[in-house]
Amino acid sequence: MKFSSIFFIGLSIIFFKACQNEESLIGQDFVLNDSHKIFVLPDSLVQISTQSIREDSVNGKGQLSLVGSYNDVYFGSSQSTCVFQLLLPNFDLSFDVSSVENAELLIPFSGFYGDSLAEINFRISALEESLSSIDTTSYYSNQQVLSGAPFYEQSLLLSSLIDNDTLKLIIPSDFLLSNVFSLSNDAFVNNATFTESFYGLKLEANTLGPSPNGAIVYLNTSSNDAKLKVNYSNDDVTEQTINFPIGTESVRLNQFSHTYNDGVFSNLDTLISIQSMGGVFAEIDLAFLSQLQDSGYAVNNAIIEFYVAD
Repeated sequence: MKFSSIFFIGLSIIFFKACQNEESLIGQDFVLNDSHKIFVLPDSLVQISTQSIREDSVNGKGQLSLVGSYNDVYFGSSQSTCVFQLLLPNFDLSFDVSSVENAELLIPFSGFYGDSLAEINFRISALEESLSSIDTTSYYSNQQVLSGAPFYEQSLLLSSLIDNDTLKLIIPSDFLLSNVFSLSNDAFVNNATFTESFYGLKLEANTLGPSPNGAIVYLNTSSNDAKLKVNYSNDDVTEQTINFPIGTESVRLNQFSHTYNDGVFSNLDTLISIQSMGGVFAEIDLAFLSQLQDSGYAVNNAIIEFYVAD
């Protein structure tokens, strides 16, 4: 017992001493010599140059799908569109659909950027190009996927999306009867055969109403709750419900476009610009540091600060 107590006390002293040393200045013995001093590098020797550059594009994949339009007084207008596949709830399905009673596209709402008072007009169209053949690792947001003319549009207040937490869009019954339920049984064998028979949907939007700026809406198409819900009747007039999921297994891609105002790239000495969705990035040139390589300075701390311009 005595040996254990002595060992514990000794270990505590060593630990305490080690903690004290953490606060010591590295190289303290060196800089305390009269021939050295600690100083802040004068502004005259700090020569940082910056420029704002338009991003070519970014990868179009992502957990969230972005839809909408936004107008910025400085940058200009930005537009976001998404495309995605629908999948099968299970395999080897067969249908004897006589009528579609109701169909809704349901996608969880995950937030927005812009004006909460915006009224948004959503438009849905069918894809005319297979997403399964696209290499999503090299798909960029400035690429386009072929689609037909919108077959349905619906206007919603952004405030209603915020309250309901879900985007709900009606899908016309005649579209489903002619494009999905008219497919042969071979199309419903598995997801591969289905997505090569029905390519998927494109969702785009623009802003209506009193909002001058608009909004970009974030939709969680990777959620298990993202689906096309269909209520239909078969030849026996028995009502059925089937859900075509979107989810993580489907191909989901974002497409971004920007139209810039004049002067967005005129680089002011005190102003640089950054913008998301494949917009603008800032390049900061610190080449002046190479001139200090042989100066004999020992750098103890270096901080670069940016201040947000209102």
